Amino acid sequence: MVLSNSPEIFNPITSEAFLFELKNLGIKKGMPLLVISSKNFSKQIIGGSHAVVETLLNSVGTEGTLIMEAFNILNSEPSFWKRPVIPQHFLKSMREFMPVSNVYYDDVASEIVDNFRKRPKVVYSFHPRFSYLAIGKLAKAITAGRELNYAFGQTSLLQRLYELNGHVLFLGKKVNQSTALYLAQYHSGKFPKILQGAKVSLGIENKWQKYLELRHHHRYDEKLVTELIDYKLLKVSELNQQTIALANMRSFSDYARDYYLRNI
Repeated sequence: MVLSNSPEIFNPITSEAFLFELKNLGIKKGMPLLVISSKNFSKQIIGGSHAVVETLLNSVGTEGTLIMEAFNILNSEPSFWKRPVIPQHFLKSMREFMPVSNVYYDDVASEIVDNFRKRPKVVYSFHPRFSYLAIGKLAKAITAGRELNYAFGQTSLLQRLYELNGHVLFLGKKVNQSTALYLAQYHSGKFPKILQGAKVSLGIENKWQKYLELRHHHRYDEKLVTELIDYKLLKVSELNQQTIALANMRSFSDYARDYYLRNI
């Protein structure tokens, strides 16, 4: 926390209040749970990211599985970059000097994920751009066997979560700005393919490798989220002006897939 003379008001949330709200949303012991958090969610929780992770682990218990995103968006085809745009004559050098992803050292999106990846029992579902971290009973099973192509497709962790009838928890993160809908976009068959790229380790050498991905986007998703709430497929709550939401991955994805089929 940064101390300053600004009049910004801090409304602290205790771990007990946070855990109560998680249970009220429907999180139960034994549940496989993917957590997608905003960058600043932990700042209103007393104890910060450490308290958030401990509370989440407590909410699913030793029989459950907790999962988080550890994405390295920089290890990607630089010609697609928008902020900043990379000049054409720099693209070859960008690909050549891009470091290989390392899930334990790459920059991550939030303090919560950074705290989670330091835990001794964490395992990871590796992808050069879209890795996941997991702790719990099904951690090894849910993270194994991913392919390079289609990071959110048939061999993805989202598909495993779908098959296990798991859930997705959004902590201060807008649902229509998350990757949780990407499995539905894959299953809809409505989104165009692109040729992505990343620096990967191939045994004795590191090499820039091309792979297939979808051009995922959020153009249609704001209305979709409203419908998910109306049909009670997304349960939303407020905790001291922090929005949290929970969805069953299977029903959430099935409805979203049908929505894309109707609207694209």
